[in-house]
Amino acid sequence: MSLYGNSSQLYFDFVYSDYMKEHSEFKYLLDLIDMIDWSVVPDFSNKIGRTGYSRRALLKAIFVQKVKGFTVRELIHFLKSNPSFAKCIGFDPIINYVPSEATFSSFKKEFGPSYLDKVIVFTVLKGIKEGIFDTSYLVVDSYPIIFNSFFNNKKSHGKFKDYKEYYRSPLEANFGVKPVSNSKPIYDKYGNPKNAMSYLGYKAHTITFLNVPIFTVVSPASANDKNYAFILLEKVVKYLDLSGFNFLADAAYDSSDL
Repeated sequence: MSLYGNSSQLYFDFVYSDYMKEHSEFKYLLDLIDMIDWSVVPDFSNKIGRTGYSRRALLKAIFVQKVKGFTVRELIHFLKSNPSFAKCIGFDPIINYVPSEATFSSFKKEFGPSYLDKVIVFTVLKGIKEGIFDTSYLVVDSYPIIFNSFFNNKKSHGKFKDYKEYYRSPLEANFGVKPVSNSKPIYDKYGNPKNAMSYLGYKAHTITFLNVPIFTVVSPASANDKNYAFILLEKVVKYLDLSGFNFLADAAYDSSDL
């Protein structure tokens, strides 16, 4: 789970339609929320001054945003339009106690990723204990995160030789290569289909129990994949205490040290 990004496909989509036949949408969302142990997240900041919003409520709202595929503005409208649901996850909509876009933005920037790791660990350990997850296989793969940039606009290609000439401040993002989808083919100047294309951005590396994501780390687009396989495996061994599993990855993660 990431605080950023808009994922249109979730790993539990395959149970969604059957579940919704017997339950309301709100119950579905609340049941998902109740399956997660949010107690590892401090509810309020220790800073002096106004208490502010519950961190757990903000995190639950962002979880709903990811499940529903909302933008932040759509999430806020959803919470204000459904006050009983907003109250269930920790807000007080009666006095318009629903966060603004600026509040969500500040929360994402200030929220420590270590808390998110703890939420994931507690939830995954619960799933392992109840026999929901098969821990015999771990899979690592990566996917591109394309930077919203002049250099990812095909019409602007060639106007600048180097992105460092275009941006005044240094970027963590850089150029990498991603495969071209068959559903959205790209052609070279001779009309031949291309198998890959360059892009400016980042790369997300995710380790999963086959189709269930556990941890994700983000790197610049050009980063060597195998370096991040070690980081993800260390997280799994440290937090989940797993051993004796089969490790699956594509050639980009191949290393004699693994």
